[in-house]
Amino acid sequence: GGQGLLTAGMAADNIAMCAYLSVLMLIPAVGPSDPCVDGMQECEIEYQPTKASIACAIATSLIVLRGSQMFATFVGQPNLSLGFACIFAPCVALVARGMSK
Repeated sequence: GGQGLLTAGMAADNIAMCAYLSVLMLIPAVGPSDPCVDGMQECEIEYQPTKASIACAIATSLIVLRGSQMFATFVGQPNLSLGFACIFAPCVALVARGMSK
């Protein structure tokens, strides 16, 4: 019915966005000049992702999705779980960034 059509539409949208972003990432671009090289300002150390950090990011995203689903069910609006995830994800990212510094 309608729910299956909505699910199929969302899946098609995700596939289209994946293809779009994949093509976008293949286009070479010139980055901004690096002010850290001149020693003019204090710069952050750039960390490379590790297997552990990638696993932690995936686990955190799954926890956010499950938590938003549980919260949406708790408030009686299970259809809003993705909306709650869109609210919770930046909050969790902000907390995680603060904890990692």
